[in-house]
Amino acid sequence: MSLLDDPASYYEDKKKELIRQKKFEEALKLSQMVKKVHDDEKSPYFWYKKGLHLVQIGEMEEALECFESDLKKRGYTFEGFFVMGKVLLQLKRYEEALECFNKASEEKNQNFLKTSQKKIYLQKEKKFEKALLYSSKANKEFSPEPDFWYFKGITLLALKKFTEAHSCILNAVNLDENNSKYIYELAKCELFLGNETECMINLKKAINFDNTIKKILELDNDFFRLQNNKEFLALTHL
Repeated sequence: MSLLDDPASYYEDKKKELIRQKKFEEALKLSQMVKKVHDDEKSPYFWYKKGLHLVQIGEMEEALECFESDLKKRGYTFEGFFVMGKVLLQLKRYEEALECFNKASEEKNQNFLKTSQKKIYLQKEKKFEKALLYSSKANKEFSPEPDFWYFKGITLLALKKFTEAHSCILNAVNLDENNSKYIYELAKCELFLGNETECMINLKKAINFDNTIKKILELDNDFFRLQNNKEFLALTHL
């Protein structure tokens, strides 16, 4: 039994082995590990956290199964669909990734609506302090974080839906204007939409924030059409 597949059974087997070797202190520690695993399994976030761990070690297919289990156990959540979308993107299952990002957005919108309705109800009841808290919560629910727009945008780029991709990545840039990664992908969108001038403006911005982007440009075939652009060649020193 492997630690990854069934940690509780893995620790239990190791504990029995240590008991046979009369290493009782070490066996006791493993007993505590078994208990911790069983306690963790009772947590509503068990599958979500296990999925994140699997992503960290590159086990994407197994991680996807965990996130599917998480959605079944905890119900539909923004973070559940968002992380599934990112895994599907890495697996190059772009249509499925986009579907997950859209579902994540739906969950965010539903949460915003519920929170806003609660705020209005509290205002009518003259419970203004609580209404203010829900107002603040509604503002946070209103717009997903910039990474959401970034990952949805690059998924749309992979699907060659350039106008939609541009809109998403522009949202990311507007939320984090100094992020070179976002600006770089915005430059790519501008290029695919035929806006070479805007593409070059954004590439310069991205390089100002992160000079290593010059090296990335040497390998990124999406900018191949700029190979005869003097401004691009001067920027990258190719």
